[in-house]
Amino acid sequence: MSMSDKEQVQMVKGWWQEYGYYLLFTVVIFLAINFGWRYWHRHHNFTLEYSSAIYMQMLTTADQKKDEESKLFGESLIKDYPRSPYASFAALLLAKDAVEKGDLNTAFERLQFAMKKAPSKNIRQLARIRAARVLIAMKKSREALDLLNSVDDKDYAAETSEAFGDALLELGNTKEAELAYRKAQKLSEGKIPPSPLLKIKLQQF
Repeated sequence: MSMSDKEQVQMVKGWWQEYGYYLLFTVVIFLAINFGWRYWHRHHNFTLEYSSAIYMQMLTTADQKKDEESKLFGESLIKDYPRSPYASFAALLLAKDAVEKGDLNTAFERLQFAMKKAPSKNIRQLARIRAARVLIAMKKSREALDLLNSVDDKDYAAETSEAFGDALLELGNTKEAELAYRKAQKLSEGKIPPSPLLKIKLQQF
């Protein structure tokens, strides 16, 4: 081996002694991140598929008028897969069912869950508007106004303004309620479908 070759070997050894640890550390970190990402991706897909299947079972049993069974599927989604979008869909359906049965407290709890956990802003805003309407029905219109002051999705501005009007009207603030309804009417122009009750509400002024 020539002197130049020995010098190159020594250079490589020296480099390895100085930087080899950092190279190995970088490789290990890269492999760990790559493995973690792939594991999370598989787990996320599995969770999404499984929660989707449970939600379909909920819809099927609801269509078959098996209310208690459908409720159990919905509660399972909320408990076991709270971050899945299907858990929020289930919460909206359970809230609707609770309202129809006159259980406003349970309806509000379900809608609160959707407001906090729904991954999409439009579902959060829809839940917020429905929760405000539940509060109005519970004679808690001031709380409803406070709730509506937070906006998750401005695409629901017309519906939010209409709900504002409902709360104000229940509080006896007719002039402010009319202004809120007029604003909702203007914001809903061109929307399909328009609010079916808004025109009726405006006729009383």
